Amino acid sequence: MLPGITLKELLRKLTEQNKMKRDYLAEATDIRFVDRDEMENGEAEGRAYNQLTIKGLDNTAFDINGNCHRQIASRLDIPWKYYDRMAKELPELLQDNVNHWLRASEDRRMVRTLDGTARAFLSDRYKLLDHIDLAEAVLPTLYDVRDMEIVSCEVTEDRMYIKALFPRMKAEITVGDVVQSGIVISNSEVGNGALKVEHLIYRLSCTNGMISTDNSTCRNHVGRNVESQFGEMYREETLKQDDKAFWMKIQDTVK
Repeated sequence: MLPGITLKELLRKLTEQNKMKRDYLAEATDIRFVDRDEMENGEAEGRAYNQLTIKGLDNTAFDINGNCHRQIASRLDIPWKYYDRMAKELPELLQDNVNHWLRASEDRRMVRTLDGTARAFLSDRYKLLDHIDLAEAVLPTLYDVRDMEIVSCEVTEDRMYIKALFPRMKAEITVGDVVQSGIVISNSEVGNGALKVEHLIYRLSCTNGMISTDNSTCRNHVGRNVESQFGEMYREETLKQDDKAFWMKIQDTVK
């Protein structure tokens, strides 16, 4: 089982990222690709590459990571192989293609950004279930379990996971073949998978830490329509109570 980072490092990362996150809702027609000259190796000549802008955010252009590029290509029905080739060889052509299909779209999109980089291009019905909220909901419940051990955790551009074992909850399948009970809690903030709470069976005899998983619960990031999600139909207090009820359900699942 890969160790990843410590729980303390995970919480520090989540706290730092939470301060740098910004989410924007916009009509697709208000989203554009633009050029910026990038200097390479301090030399005089640069190359054009694409950034994303949103109408109303004056003088703000976001870099675009790989995940966001793939989601834009998928949403605009541009084959990824062709999209990627344009991005590498003819970014001006990619800009023309993307902007044309954005102008022709009737969608409303959610753009998730982190530290000045567009990291996700999502539906306006995307349910915000963020890593830090998940960690705050489940960690107190985990620490209520006697001798619980966090054995692995990590946060990447795409996902966060926390793996825990309960050494007191073990059994011997055959002589010398001992398994322990555990749990994996994982989530994606950028559209690359549901929030999951999974039961683990950790086989101690396997030096590579073989784990058998059995889904306990799975929550997709699909929520209300954007008007209700962001308070135009429901009171802010109503939305807070709805979110509170959801996180209580996750806590109950972990228990």
